[in-house]
Amino acid sequence: MTVQSIKAKARGQWKQVLVYSTGLPQSVFRDVHQPCPLCKDGDDRYRFDNKKGSGTYFCNRCGAGDGFKFFKKFHSLDEDGAIDKLDEILGISSGDPKINLSAVETFKSVPETTVVVPAPVGAPKPNFYHYKHGNPSKVWTYYDMLGNVFFHICRFDLADGKKDVLPLTYCHYQDFRSKAMAYGWRWKGVTKSDGVKRPLYRLNHVMDSIQAGGDEWILVVEGEKTADAADALFSELICVTWSGGTKSIDNTDWSVLNGRNVIVFCDNDEPGHSANIDIYNKLMLLDPTRTVRIVCAPASKPESWDVADVDLKTANVDSLKQYVSQASFSSLQTELD
Repeated sequence: MTVQSIKAKARGQWKQVLVYSTGLPQSVFRDVHQPCPLCKDGDDRYRFDNKKGSGTYFCNRCGAGDGFKFFKKFHSLDEDGAIDKLDEILGISSGDPKINLSAVETFKSVPETTVVVPAPVGAPKPNFYHYKHGNPSKVWTYYDMLGNVFFHICRFDLADGKKDVLPLTYCHYQDFRSKAMAYGWRWKGVTKSDGVKRPLYRLNHVMDSIQAGGDEWILVVEGEKTADAADALFSELICVTWSGGTKSIDNTDWSVLNGRNVIVFCDNDEPGHSANIDIYNKLMLLDPTRTVRIVCAPASKPESWDVADVDLKTANVDSLKQYVSQASFSSLQTELD
């Protein structure tokens, strides 16, 4: 028995197989954002999209896979153990399946929740209260090039000292009570499948500069909190960031920075160093005529340090400004070597 034969038998029936074999609620196997049943993390990080009937799913934390991988991870089995168990359930070798797949009730297809971006001018103001986390400690608003609200990013400080950062976007969705389609703010982000790029945070300041004929350098940092802190430090620069962390660089529209000189200054850790290079390459590909500089944190700074960690009461701000202004791509090479 092989993985391929298991997948061929279960194709188009993974919802039924997984409902039966895991005992999970049927709602887990719908193409809507929800908590992940595998890593049990977050509230909006997992969805079961079941592409081509192969049981595919995606989680922002524990990754993507198909029905076979879901079954294997849920039951903590190796490949051979998963094959044997599924063979028994499906009855491929024995000819005696344990279940009648057609008799397993699953949810009817639910219309996909789709983002509406930017939000309509007449859209109601969002309610930032989250049913589980309460009110956010901070809200950052992203605007498009015309100043329209694109989405909000909300930070929730949790009781265990951790945080959860969730996007809130205007959407077209099905109301589960009335079953009618409706419009409103939902805890959903703008993803690659939506076919639209996300704007930069503080893009409105870039647009103000463009309209005024300004030529300020752009400082790209990692995270909205850091962008706000950088703006307080470097008033001569326009400070921006992107949403979604280091894995979402490609989901952002960087073309608005064409013609502008840019400094890239991400977090002092391996993902941050990789982001520095990725953004540098993307910016130079879009406009090779401009100057793009990469800044690494001073060698004295700890792991994961960023501009938001600067204490304005004790820091030598002038020294930091000089360090940033004199940095170049070669300084990154020196620190990475």
